[in-house]
Amino acid sequence: MGIFGDSSRVCLLRAICETAEMPFEETHGLLGELLNVLLRPSSTLERHEVYEDHEYHRAESIGREYRGACGRIFYECTRSPLEHFTSL
Repeated sequence: MGIFGDSSRVCLLRAICETAEMPFEETHGLLGELLNVLLRPSSTLERHEVYEDHEYHRAESIGREYRGACGRIFYECTRSPLEHFTSL
C-alpha cells in the first residue's frame, strides 16, 4: 500500500491529468521541468505497448480537454498528488 492507499494508480492518473490542465512553467525551475517530463506521457515518442500506456495518454488528454474535471473523473484519489509540490 502506497502513500495514497489503494488508489495509487488512480492518483498517478489524476496527477497526469492535472499536469496537463496546468503544466509547470519555467518559473518552477528544475523540479517543474522534471515533473512535466515524468507526468506528461506525450513528452516521449515511445509506442504504446501495454494497456496502461493508453490510460496514461488518455488521462493527459482529459486534462487538456476538460479543465477542472480531473478531481471528478479520478474521484477515487481524494487528494491531489500535486498538492505536495505546488498549489493549483
